[in-house]
Amino acid sequence: MLLATDNEGMTALHLAAWKGNLHILVKVREWAEEKLTTQEINNKLLLATDNEGMTALYVAAGKGKLDILLNLWYWVEEKLTTEEIHNKLLLATDNKGITFLHAAAWKGNIDILLKVGEWAKEKLTAEDINNKLLLATDKEGMTALHVAATADNPDVLLKLWEWAQEKLTREEINNKLLLAKDNEGRTALHVAATAGNSDVLLKLWEWAQEKLTTEEINNKLLLAKDNEGRTALHVAASEGKLLLMQKLWELAEEKLTKEEINNNMLLAADNEGKTAWHGAACKGKLDVLQKLWEWAEEKLTTEDVCNEVLLATDNNGRTAWHEAAYLGKLDIMQKLLEWAEMKLAREEINKNLLLATDKEGRTALHEAAYGRKLDTLYKLWDWAKEKLATEDIINKFLLATDNKGNTAWHVAAYQGYIDIMQNVREWAEGKLSTEEINNKLILPTDNDGKRAWHEEA
Repeated sequence: MLLATDNEGMTALHLAAWKGNLHILVKVREWAEEKLTTQEINNKLLLATDNEGMTALYVAAGKGKLDILLNLWYWVEEKLTTEEIHNKLLLATDNKGITFLHAAAWKGNIDILLKVGEWAKEKLTAEDINNKLLLATDKEGMTALHVAATADNPDVLLKLWEWAQEKLTREEINNKLLLAKDNEGRTALHVAATAGNSDVLLKLWEWAQEKLTTEEINNKLLLAKDNEGRTALHVAASEGKLLLMQKLWELAEEKLTKEEINNNMLLAADNEGKTAWHGAACKGKLDVLQKLWEWAEEKLTTEDVCNEVLLATDNNGRTAWHEAAYLGKLDIMQKLLEWAEMKLAREEINKNLLLATDKEGRTALHEAAYGRKLDTLYKLWDWAKEKLATEDIINKFLLATDNKGNTAWHVAAYQGYIDIMQNVREWAEGKLSTEEINNKLILPTDNDGKRAWHEEA
């Protein structure tokens, strides 16, 4: 019982650490001392790793359980040799390459981090602390500083920085911490942008100002791209982090030329051809989109605002309008239409928004049908009646087919959305004769020779 492991390789000691139950942990320790040999306690409890390669001590650190961690440490010091403590606990990594320091930084618990630092200073050489803790990367390429950038507590980041200042050379700090990229190509600044912690981001910026050249700050932080081709601003927009995005913009205005801001931030596209504008639309964040629009108006020519922002398409030919239609974000669609009416002629609005197709031939009506966004469908119909000629409503809206030969009617049938099919038919009845409805809506087949009822069946 005492040494049994569950299907995840966890002992009772692991589970007590996981749940943070000190009473149970103390009991397990008491019974283990009564029933087990020292060798069994050491190898099958204190040094035992679960299927993820974690000891109970790691589990406690990763869960932010200080009382559990301290109790385990006292037991460790009683039972294990100095070499075992060094190599199998303090410097050991789990299956993901996560060190004890990574685990301590994960939950943003400063007390845990301080304890781990204290034990490291007592037990390890400076070289081990530097290379196997402070500069160590897990299998995702993340240092403890990257991990701390994801936490809500900037105190953890501050303490890691303090230790780095004490232990590392300037070159190591610059290249292996501030400018270091994980396997996804993310600097700590990118990670902070993803997490949305402005205090952490500002601290990283402050340290960058102290340590890095202007060129390094500009090209390796502000304009650096991750493996998806996104800058920190792009990441913040795509994550819907408005306050963080504003901070990054302020920093960019301090350091970058207008041309760099325009081409390398506002209009920069990621590997999928999506700009920060697309990212905000995909996230469904109107406040972020509004801010990007204000900056575009401030920095760009009218032509660029229209073509490179409002009507910009990604690699799949999708505009922000398509994304908003799929998500059913009517507030965003309404705002996009308002901006379009400020900048574009009616013909351009009709062609490039209401009737625009992506590379799969899908209109916003197709997207709303795919997403089962009935309110969006209603609104699109209202706009179509208001803005389109009858011929366009029939041929380029209701009966428009994508590259697979599917109308919105087919799409709704395929998805099993009877309510959408009913509405499309009702609208058709207002515009087409019975014969046309039968021949152009109900009976036509897609490119695979399927009718709507094949899909519904």
